[in-house]
This record gives sequence, structure tokens and C-alpha cells, in this order.
Amino acid sequence: MKVPDRVVLDWTRGLPGASEIFIVSLLGKKPGGKSEYSFYSAFDGSGSFQDWLNNNAGRKFVMASYPTIDLEPIERATLEAAAAEVRRLVSKGKTVVIVDSGGWSRTAAVAAALGASLG
Repeated sequence: MKVPDRVVLDWTRGLPGASEIFIVSLLGKKPGGKSEYSFYSAFDGSGSFQDWLNNNAGRKFVMASYPTIDLEPIERATLEAAAAEVRRLVSKGKTVVIVDSGGWSRTAAVAAALGASLG
């Protein structure tokens, strides 16, 4: 099942009001190897997801990708790199959104690496 474009656009409208949003993406592959981006109708493989967002959502998105495998722990190097990128962006006063497909396990791992409490 594909996530319809309108769902992605509704999600972007619900993000904080900054004119520029930095996305730290943990999307990668499902355990069988299928790209997690393939579930989004907005991404047809002909361009980047960032380009699609910038062309359709009415605001500027900058995406940093740290690919992972869904349902598996994040490799330490990937976790550390994603957390370092979040720290760098936040230190510059940027609005940062961390994403994965379910929004809990991988995002929670990066949040924990940043010292955030998810309780």
C-alpha cells in the first residue's frame, strides 16, 4: 500500500512554522531489502524525496539521509552520525525533524543518543 501524496503534504503542514525544515531521515530498507521510500507515492524514484517536498509542499526542506534497516537496531556509526547532525543543526538554531517509517524505534534511538527522555 502506498502512502498518498495528500498524507505527506498534510504531514508537512503540521510541522513547525519555520520557513526551512531540516529532515534527518532514518528511512532505508525493509528487512527484505525493499526501499522504505517505495511506500510513498510522492517518490517515484525519478528524483529525490527532498526535491519532491520542495516542489510540492510550499516550503523549503533540506534532507540528510542516514539509511537504516526497519525493525533492526541502528548501526552504531549511523546512530552517532545522525545524532551529530542533529546536534550541529540545533546548535545553529535550525528546525530539525527526525523521521523513520514508524516514528518510534529508530527515532527513539537517536533521541536517546541525544539525551532526550521519551516518557
